[in-house]
Amino acid sequence: MKYWQIGIGDGQVDMLEIFLKLKLALIGPGRIGDYFDNQQAYINKGIDGKIIKRFAEDVQIGDVFVLKHIENPQSKTWRIFAVGKVAGPYRYEPIFDKVDQYEWDVQHCRRVLWSIPKKTIIVQNGGAPIRFQRMDTDNPLVRNAIDILNGKIAAI
Repeated sequence: MKYWQIGIGDGQVDMLEIFLKLKLALIGPGRIGDYFDNQQAYINKGIDGKIIKRFAEDVQIGDVFVLKHIENPQSKTWRIFAVGKVAGPYRYEPIFDKVDQYEWDVQHCRRVLWSIPKKTIIVQNGGAPIRFQRMDTDNPLVRNAIDILNGKIAAI
């Protein structure tokens, strides 16, 4: 099992509601199309392509996503909004083209069974500004995720 942090956007678009209500995780950019049909085009996109590759190829069913957002950039604190186990394979979902008035293209999709902590969880360090990234097990975000999944931190 691997642990991944995934961001909920830049604060302008409420991705949190979309993720939790639809029980999924989304990332972009996705205008090129399905990753597996367009691998070379994504490889040519640099960091964006590498992120899509990780999401499509490296994530496995049973891995854990930590849905986070920066709380305070100066103190490097992050808020954990939810923790979820990946429940489905990579899918490309064209319906998530032009999400919200900012027209985010976040068509790369995974089904996720989210657990939402009942209390606010703020973590010092551990987070990264990259919207999707693997984490080591000694990361503070991972330690809290494990506590949520094991019931040590109450969740909805």
